[in-house]
Amino acid sequence: MQRLELAQRIMSDFIRTKSEAELPVSMCFVDTGVQELVIGLDLKRKMKHEELIARVQCLIGKTPIRLEAVSPQRMSHNNQLQVRPVQGALQMEGADRGIGTITAPCTIIEDFGFLVSGHVAKEVDQAIYQTGSPDEIGTVAFISDYMNGSCDAAWVLANEAGKELFSQGIIWRKGGTIDNPNFFAIDEVWSSEKYEIGQNVFMAGSNIEDVKEGVVLGKDATVRFSDGGTLTNQVITSYSTTPGDSGAPVFVPLSSSRSNKKVAFLGINAGITDPDNPPLDLKKGSYGVFSPWEAIQYNIGITDGDIITPWEV
Repeated sequence: MQRLELAQRIMSDFIRTKSEAELPVSMCFVDTGVQELVIGLDLKRKMKHEELIARVQCLIGKTPIRLEAVSPQRMSHNNQLQVRPVQGALQMEGADRGIGTITAPCTIIEDFGFLVSGHVAKEVDQAIYQTGSPDEIGTVAFISDYMNGSCDAAWVLANEAGKELFSQGIIWRKGGTIDNPNFFAIDEVWSSEKYEIGQNVFMAGSNIEDVKEGVVLGKDATVRFSDGGTLTNQVITSYSTTPGDSGAPVFVPLSSSRSNKKVAFLGINAGITDPDNPPLDLKKGSYGVFSPWEAIQYNIGITDGDIITPWEV
């Protein structure tokens, strides 16, 4: 395992510091189930398979590897007809940045607001709107370094209109309204140390479909996105994601009972890997990518108690 971890650190440093022209590597993580280093290749860069393997081996030696076709993207969109018609919930619009997802209403030092995707929020002082409404609900107060950091997140300070729409510690579901709520209640917050590879996880995005389900496939991954940004310490999952899901909450139900709405919050959906037409000798690496809680906590300065509030569900 030490050999795999060392190889991962080497590949991670390469992704963060070198250009794709030198080696078109877009992602790496350790698949602990089969003890292989998964290396994602951006197929837009043309390079023979044999040459790719030779260059990788120059970096990490004879470490067991699995090459996959991977093209990570961070996705937001402007088609409001494709997002959920819920009040005070999942859709947010940051001017020219399109539609993303409100993750978790919470407070920081008694200031009420909510977490959203950093690449959708775009910049500090950006006005944020509820989709379908001309009224602002808050402004971006802080953004993590989503181009070269460890999470893709932003903190939006709610104005009076935003405070009326949101309640702390909830994840809105499809069809929920203020008068007829349909939501999950965040009862715990988990760092990535608390769950293992194979953990079932759920992602509640802004798209019309209900929550997406998948499993954790890798932790501590490094991902280079199509916009040029690189994130370290990401979690790789098998759930699918579509435009508008940027910033969506990722969570685990705390009970198998359908009537129990309490969940543990894990992090924020950051993007997707969905390569087009990979060659036959490469697996198509389609994954969901999310920024884990501890990275958000470190970058935004939010605590567990800032998100959690007592619930009677």
